[in-house]
Amino acid sequence: MSGKSIQGRDSKKAPQLSLKEKRAAKREKNAPAEFIKPRKGAKG
Repeated sequence: MSGKSIQGRDSKKAPQLSLKEKRAAKREKNAPAEFIKPRKGAKG
């Protein structure tokens, strides 16, 4: 095989952020809080 190191399936990897978490973090960084509005009809 090529010189790539092959990791076992159960080898420990650094936990990755899920796509949802990445998106949420990006959204928080980019959008100031005053732009985030509740949906129409959502009271609370």
